[in-house]
Amino acid sequence: MYPLKDGSLWPRDQWYIAGWADEFGEAPIERTILGERVLLFRSESGTPMVLAGLCPHRFMPLVKGARTGDSIECAYHGMTFDGEGLCTKGPAASPPGGATRLKRFATVEQGPLVWVWMGDRVADPAKMPDTSRCGIATDGWRADPNGTMHFAARYMLIVDNLFDLSHIAWVHASLLGNPPICAEPAIVSSENCLLRADRNDIGPVDEFSRFLFPESVGPIQQTLGTEFLGPGLITAVGPWVHEADGSPLAGKDWGQIHFVHGITPETATTTHVYSLVTRNFRLDDEVLSAALCGQNKAVLVQDCELAGVIEGGLGEADTASELSFRSDHGGIEARRLIQSLIDAEELSL
Repeated sequence: MYPLKDGSLWPRDQWYIAGWADEFGEAPIERTILGERVLLFRSESGTPMVLAGLCPHRFMPLVKGARTGDSIECAYHGMTFDGEGLCTKGPAASPPGGATRLKRFATVEQGPLVWVWMGDRVADPAKMPDTSRCGIATDGWRADPNGTMHFAARYMLIVDNLFDLSHIAWVHASLLGNPPICAEPAIVSSENCLLRADRNDIGPVDEFSRFLFPESVGPIQQTLGTEFLGPGLITAVGPWVHEADGSPLAGKDWGQIHFVHGITPETATTTHVYSLVTRNFRLDDEVLSAALCGQNKAVLVQDCELAGVIEGGLGEADTASELSFRSDHGGIEARRLIQSLIDAEELSL
């Protein structure tokens, strides 16, 4: 499925964000993740639970049922499943049968997020994205959750968007202006993460950097980048600002900001995006947090609209004739990386 190979959608043996930790409560909620309807709730012991969301008898959505303790009773025929997914009561007093169960998906709670492993293989902790690189649940960093946005578009359009920051000058000009750094060629690497694309620039202190770092003197070196930490986590890095040579404070690292995107495919053409803004400076500044979150939300609204428009036209597009340019280097490498993860799963079946 564009822009991947025909038949490819997403890698399943990975960790994706199931939801915010505060969404997991006593009352189960329903969500679709990687095309599967699942049930989210918190066990009586406090563990976030993700179970298959349809009763295997006649596929009634279990969110319509009743919860007692950690058990869920189907509203259609009373089939009951415990917190491990095992059926403890069949319909019309029928014996449940030991093989009758719901799938329970592995979860990890980390700061404000709950991650879920949707694959059929045993959950692999080594594949958990290194969230310390973007300041989630990390000492010396502040992480501000900034809500969930539903994109009416396939997740790969969001990956493309995040790896080509040159679109800022057109899509986000009203919010972010036209930073010269966006025209710089991206330097693509994979050191200490799965994939990274950086743009660097040296110049005077611009308006946004002055807002973030009022004591900056300049000239400054700025870095804008994108880090692929996993299929379910991509962070837009920057600005990361240092005082450059020629500054009386040369070498001073003022800090960095990350606009974190938790990307969880819902269906083939819709996506949940979980947004956080993280930084390692001015940690107690509530006004700064509000301003950055507000700006980020406005940017996401513009990206959401853009992705939806593109998705709406893909049925008519001759994707085989797609053009790519130098600025697409990072996005093309991200496509190749995701396809390689899918291919590796298929080869291991």
